[in-house]
Amino acid sequence: MTDSPTVLLFDGICSMCNAAVQFVLANDPSPELKLASLQSAAAKPFLTDAGLPSDYLGSLVLVEGDRTYTGSTAALRAALLLRAPWPILARVGLAVPRPVRDLVYDAIAKRRYQMFGTRDSCRLPLPHERARFLADGLAPVA
Repeated sequence: MTDSPTVLLFDGICSMCNAAVQFVLANDPSPELKLASLQSAAAKPFLTDAGLPSDYLGSLVLVEGDRTYTGSTAALRAALLLRAPWPILARVGLAVPRPVRDLVYDAIAKRRYQMFGTRDSCRLPLPHERARFLADGLAPVA
């Protein structure tokens, strides 16, 4: 594993994704997990390195060092970083075969805008959260 941060990329206009980011911020005991909108310039190098299109919006993307995860695996691996009981529940979820997990995840992801709505713009971090979000230069938002 490299010294690069663990980064969770999310759809910045998706209301469900923004709720997930709020959940991560409330339940992550350390500031090690960085966040960036998939629509941001900060996300583009991660997407390119993972072989994903620069306009990818299909699911959450979790980058851990030189490994990239999407879909249910990204969500569950991100949950491993949160405070209890989420890591335990994530391990249970990871025990389910990926095709089964992704079937459910993808069904929700494809309908997330209709089910949960969208926002006109990406969420701006609050002052105490800024260090958690990557800016376009990949450094945390100032």
